[in-house]
Amino acid sequence: MSITPVHDRSSSLATESRHPSHRPRMLYMDGLTLDEVAEPHRPAELATRSARVRMLSTVDAETRHVRHNVQDAARAVLTWLASVVDHDGDANLDDVLDRCLRPGPNVQRVNYAALAEMVSQTVQTDISPKRIATAIRHLRDARRHAAPNRRSRPGAAQCLAQLRHRLASNHAALGALNQPQRVLAIRTMGVDVLAMLRSAASRVIDHDYGEGIARQINLEQLGDRFLDFVRDMVSRSSAEQTAKAGRADMHRLLVAMGDYDGCCESDMRLVTAGASVVADLMGPDSLPGVMAQLNVLVAGRDLLDTELYVAEMARLAEQAAVLHDDPATTRLIRWAARRSEDQRIPSPIRISSYCLNNAATRILDRLYQGELEPAQPWLRRAQRYFQTMRRCDSGFQLVRTTEALYLTVAAGSGGSPAAIERFFADLGPVKSLTVLEDLARYENCTELVRAVEAHAVSALPQLRHQLIHIAS
Repeated sequence: MSITPVHDRSSSLATESRHPSHRPRMLYMDGLTLDEVAEPHRPAELATRSARVRMLSTVDAETRHVRHNVQDAARAVLTWLASVVDHDGDANLDDVLDRCLRPGPNVQRVNYAALAEMVSQTVQTDISPKRIATAIRHLRDARRHAAPNRRSRPGAAQCLAQLRHRLASNHAALGALNQPQRVLAIRTMGVDVLAMLRSAASRVIDHDYGEGIARQINLEQLGDRFLDFVRDMVSRSSAEQTAKAGRADMHRLLVAMGDYDGCCESDMRLVTAGASVVADLMGPDSLPGVMAQLNVLVAGRDLLDTELYVAEMARLAEQAAVLHDDPATTRLIRWAARRSEDQRIPSPIRISSYCLNNAATRILDRLYQGELEPAQPWLRRAQRYFQTMRRCDSGFQLVRTTEALYLTVAAGSGGSPAAIERFFADLGPVKSLTVLEDLARYENCTELVRAVEAHAVSALPQLRHQLIHIAS
C-alpha cells in the first residue's frame, strides 16, 4: 500500500471522545514513501531519506480527493491502517504482513480477501475485497495528483507572515465595529482567552515555562461566556462583511472548546484557536497578541527548525520591548493587575525576556547536541540574546540559568571550563542549588542540564550529595 504509517503516536492523537465520528484518526506518514508512489520513475539518487520530512495527515484529508462513491471504503482502509500502527493496540505488524501479502518478493501482490477481513473487523462493517482494491487504487491516484500541489505549498515562515497579516486585518475590521462601551467586554474576553490558552500550552509541553499560569481553567464556564460574547458580536456586526473572518476564528475556538476531551491534541487546538481570537480582539502587535504568539511557538517548538524559531522569538522580543512605554499597554497591565493572579499580564520587558531566553536556550541546546554548524556564529548570537536579557531585566529568574547554559556550551566549544566553575564558585552552594533546580524545571535538553550540574559539583564538591534525580 502506498500510504505507510511510520510513527507510533497515533493512539495519543486518536483518543476516544464524546463524538468519535467527528474526531478523525491521525496518521503519521513518511513523505519519501508517498513521493515514490506518486513518481515511480524518479531517479534513485533523488530518493534521499534525509531530504524528506515526516508529515501529519488525517483520514478525512487523505480521502478528500477520492471519488465520492469510493470514499467510505477508502476511509475504512485508512482507519484500519491507523489501528495497525497504534502502539497501544493489539495489531501485530508481522501477522498483518503474513496474512495480507501473497508469497514471493513482490510486495505489491496484496491478498485483498485477507485484507478485507481484517479491515471489516476493525471498522465493524462488511466490505468486499473488490471494494478494498478499488479504494487503494483511488487513494494512490489521489496522492499522485495531489503531489505537485503539496510541493508548491509555502514555507513555514511565509505561512506565519500571511497569518499575521490576516489577524491584523481581522483586528482592524473588528475595531471598526466597536463602540466605546464594548471596549471593556472585548478586553475582558481577550484576557480570559489568553489565560485559557496559556494554561493549555502549559499542559502540552513537558516543563514549566512561565509565571502566573493557571493549571486548570473552568472551560465550560468560559465557553458559555464566550458563546454569549460571539452572539453579541455577530448580532451587532451582521451587516458588516468586514467582520466575517474574525467570526470564523471565533467559531473555531467555540468548536475547540466544545470538543475538548483533555488530550494533548485538544489542548493544542485551544492554543492555536485561542491565539487567533486574542489577536483578532486585541491586535497581533498588542502585548496579549505577542503573548499569544509566544505560547503557540512554545507549544509547537518541535515542529519548527531552529532558524525560524529563533527568528520568530527575536521578532516577538523586539515587539514586546517596544510596548514598554506604550500608554495603552500600561493601562491594560494596571487593569489586569486587579484581576485574579492567573489572569494578570507580565510586563513587556518580562515578555521580551522570555522570548530572548527561548531563543538563546534553543541555540544552546542544539549546539550542545552538535546540530548547528558553524558553532561560533550561533554561540555569539546566543550570547547577544543573553546579554540583552541581562541588561534589560536583571531580576529575571532565568538570567542565571541561561548564563550557566551559555558558559557550559562555550566551555565545550573550545573554551575553558574555568569560567563556568568560577560562576558557581561565586554564587555559593545555596544560590547554585537554586540555579540547578530552575534548570531542571525549565530546560528541555537533559544532557546539557547534567553537564551544567557536573561543572557545579566540580566547583562546589559539597553539592554532590545534595542532587537527587527523580525520574518522571
